[in-house]
Amino acid sequence: PHLESCDRMHTVCPMRCGAEFEKRFQQKHRDEDCPKRQVICQFCELSMLAETESEHLDACPKFPVPCPNKCSKKEVTRETLQEHLDSDCLQQSQPCPFANYGCAHTGKKQELPAHLKENQITHMELLCVAVKRSEEARNEKERLAAELTKKLAGIERRIACLEKLYGPQL
Repeated sequence: PHLESCDRMHTVCPMRCGAEFEKRFQQKHRDEDCPKRQVICQFCELSMLAETESEHLDACPKFPVPCPNKCSKKEVTRETLQEHLDSDCLQQSQPCPFANYGCAHTGKKQELPAHLKENQITHMELLCVAVKRSEEARNEKERLAAELTKKLAGIERRIACLEKLYGPQL
């Protein structure tokens, strides 16, 4: 009878983690040490096995991560990091809005207003070049359209002549 209730008897974990311990440590093992116990993520409140918690934290969308640019916002959640970099982070590097027109400047968001102010003339010159190229491309397309319209009219005349000669069964 004493052996069955003896707290110093060795037993195995009922959750099948493979651990062996004295019965008196069973509660502590189940509540604190067993890798098969259920735990809840403190960030997203997802329930999981303790043995998978570390892996989960490496991917948890609610886990706080530091801004890679070390801006004034020390931590953001993993799921909002990209949004932070795209819209909030003043330390994030980004190209000038005139990059598509030839401006090669890339700098921090907080530096952009000064760049835009200091380079107004350069940016206007880039826009003028872009407008000129656009006009040239439009003129070339109009020329090609006129040329094709002229060729089409000639083909239509030739078809009309052939139909007169050989009839509409062509």
